[in-house]
Amino acid sequence: MLEALAAEGLAAAEGLAEEEVRVSHSIEDTPPRLFIFPVIVTNAELAVCRFDPAKVHLHNGCLDTDDAQIFSVPFARFRKSIRAEFPEGRHFDLKSAAAAREQTVFVVNASRISEFLTGWSSSPRDAFKGYTIQQRGR
Repeated sequence: MLEALAAEGLAAAEGLAEEEVRVSHSIEDTPPRLFIFPVIVTNAELAVCRFDPAKVHLHNGCLDTDDAQIFSVPFARFRKSIRAEFPEGRHFDLKSAAAAREQTVFVVNASRISEFLTGWSSSPRDAFKGYTIQQRGR
């Protein structure tokens, strides 16, 4: 279900970005400086489970509770190769091609949306290579 929502959110974000670029180009030749991130906001509690993959039982796919650490988080970054088409550029193995197709959608607990939105900062990397976005304190 998350993959379907993420694919829809990504398509919407890309469509919006394309429209913003077209509007900007209709006014001036300089591309706009904007950041568009697809975000799924949910009232569900978000949790992360950390474990050693070697401790997963192969016969049933289960993990003993002693071998896992589960804790709540305000938001998570969902990354996946959602698109099926082969990415542009040269790729010498499947891992490289999959990484090039990988896209990010953020999943945020609705009660923590303020924390998610106020935690961002942007700073110029240099005049020609654009900007970087980093989560402060993360």
